[in-house]
Amino acid sequence: MRLVLVDDRPDAASRGAVEEYLLSAAAPRFLTLQPGIWHGFQSLRGDLVVLHANSRPFRFEGPDEVRLDPDSPGMPPWERR
Repeated sequence: MRLVLVDDRPDAASRGAVEEYLLSAAAPRFLTLQPGIWHGFQSLRGDLVVLHANSRPFRFEGPDEVRLDPDSPGMPPWERR
């Protein structure tokens, strides 16, 4: 899978930075994301299984997750593969 991270933290020196990781069963990774980091992933071939563990339980009445279309203004352009 391809995982893309975009730093949108207002006070971060790395604001606007984009990182891309290629992950597979042969090259698994454990990543911890800080609040304010946009993240998205794409299956590059076949079925994909992702374990997404949160630090707090999800609250349906007040979710702390925001979804953003990757083509939204302010997001860096990305290459579709």
